[in-house]
Amino acid sequence: MKKTLFSICAAIILAGCVKVEVDWSHPGTGKITLITDWSKRSPDAAMPDRYGIRLLSPELAWLVSETRFEIPNLLEPGTYSLQVCNEADNLQLNGSIVSLYAQIEALSHSTRGPVSPEVYYFYEVPGYFFWGSVTQAIEADRDYEITVPMRQITRPVEIDLTIEGVDLEDYNSFFVYINGTTDAWDCEANKPAGQQMITAIECEPQSGNRLTGQTRMLGVMEDLTIKMELELLIETETVFDWITSDPIDLSEEFKDFNTTDRTVPLVIKKTVTIRTSR
Repeated sequence: MKKTLFSICAAIILAGCVKVEVDWSHPGTGKITLITDWSKRSPDAAMPDRYGIRLLSPELAWLVSETRFEIPNLLEPGTYSLQVCNEADNLQLNGSIVSLYAQIEALSHSTRGPVSPEVYYFYEVPGYFFWGSVTQAIEADRDYEITVPMRQITRPVEIDLTIEGVDLEDYNSFFVYINGTTDAWDCEANKPAGQQMITAIECEPQSGNRLTGQTRMLGVMEDLTIKMELELLIETETVFDWITSDPIDLSEEFKDFNTTDRTVPLVIKKTVTIRTSR
């Protein structure tokens, strides 16, 4: 026999919506049904085919494909925490810390950001990663239906640069480097949790001597000047050379990057002048 006691809906707290019913079919314990809400995401971000639910203390986990999931374990009275997230390309999770997966290679090209004279970190563009969590007090003889809104962690960044001083047709590779991004994010604290890094974005030439490119980022370092450099390369069987722009301060563009809506791309649109002689 079940009887609804109350329903709580809150737009701000992570739990979102909790409905509680009396249920004497499992005396002395409580039961949780979790509903995940994936509606707040970027237009090109598909809902994941599957995602993980993790119960803390006791440590239990489930891999789920439906948005509604009844936790099979009945719970003794107490307070329980649940974490929900999806799998995403080129990201790894440790507790509540999601970080970029790095490939380490030995190369001689100096513009990739040396860790040592010949060793470099390479990061692929991360996929769309979502996180949700809830802490709920459980009473005996109760059924809990909890809706968890999923937060998008990785945010799209779009580059649109008009180039002056050189003709892009003279080059065949184009990279933008943004210095001051972070390689890890604390999903629970909602703040950077990693080291400062340089994000490389490969761009494509467009009409009007323009370059466009896109990537996704976890966030930027706090209280740090964010700078961008543009690199143009020419590479043939007999020639390899490149030129770079002066550093461009993007602190204003990134000042609210960590705190504003991550489903909306940050668009960096600027005119960049390349000086061919120093």
